[in-house]
Amino acid sequence: QLYDGYVYVFDETAGTLHEYVASASDGHLSRIVWSDAHIGNDQRTGADEGQPFLLYPREHRLHIAFSPMQWTWRMCEHMRSHAPSRALWMKALDLASYCL
Repeated sequence: QLYDGYVYVFDETAGTLHEYVASASDGHLSRIVWSDAHIGNDQRTGADEGQPFLLYPREHRLHIAFSPMQWTWRMCEHMRSHAPSRALWMKALDLASYCL
């Protein structure tokens, strides 16, 4: 069963954290592209149309997490900069091991 919420993807290879809105009604993930206006804000909006999949280069290593509630800015910054917390709370995915 799908749930509405948020998906967070830390791209370890690129050193970036991405935030997506997950829609249970259509299974789409819509990225909230952070701008200067989002910095420091706990409520971020402005998601794109979304797709039922995520695209990342196959040689990248990702950490992924789902949350029914949007993470605060402080939580996003903590997970982006604190590898032990990512290891504890996010699922690691080495995309090269899934791709032929």
